[in-house]
Amino acid sequence: MKSQKLFCMPYAGGGANTTYIPWKKHLDPQITLIPVEYPGHGKRIAEPLSKNLEELVSDLYQTAIKPEIDGSTDYMIYGHSMGTLVVYELLKLIEKNNGILPHTIFLSGRYSPNISYEKENVHLLSDDQLIDHLIKLGGITPEIYNYPEIIDACLPVIRNDYKIIDEYEFSTPVSCFNSNITFIYSDNDSYLNDREKVAEWKHYTNENFSIIEVKGDHFFINNEIEFLCRLINQSAKEI
Repeated sequence: MKSQKLFCMPYAGGGANTTYIPWKKHLDPQITLIPVEYPGHGKRIAEPLSKNLEELVSDLYQTAIKPEIDGSTDYMIYGHSMGTLVVYELLKLIEKNNGILPHTIFLSGRYSPNISYEKENVHLLSDDQLIDHLIKLGGITPEIYNYPEIIDACLPVIRNDYKIIDEYEFSTPVSCFNSNITFIYSDNDSYLNDREKVAEWKHYTNENFSIIEVKGDHFFINNEIEFLCRLINQSAKEI
């Protein structure tokens, strides 16, 4: 296997290092894992939160992606839930700047950007309603109420991420990339209850498209690390 890089974009409220560093021991040694941290999250907690997706993507491109995609190494990219929107807009920006695209895009947790979700305006929910929303998705457990200091620290970050998602507006036409796309579909994800809609991601690639089904809820990526890394390792070997 040739040496490669794997950029990983987290879900709303997620820390990139917290979410993806556990993957490192399961990835082939030739794959360099690069968890991409959003401003105001994780190790970038001291920085201001992004106001919208355009600002977020511009920041990530300049600070994390552009310096790493100089053509010397092939790369892959993974985005889960909110991360799928980040990946899509990021790849558009890379292409606009005549950058090199990844050989494979891994996505999960959200329909393609052209499919509108019913406007939930999750970011406008009360604190208790927002926590209940996250509990139903499987992201946290009711025990979180025993730790008010964690709620106070995390909820503003999560709320801002949902604001970015809620206010995102897809612009036509669909951007179609010369990269393989693999979508990982979890069978109990309340955000993905229509498999036909999941298949809409096929319109975003000029190369190979595949859907892989796994057991789990919206946050299956925290429980299926070995499976996901085997999938990524196999894709890397085929290049």
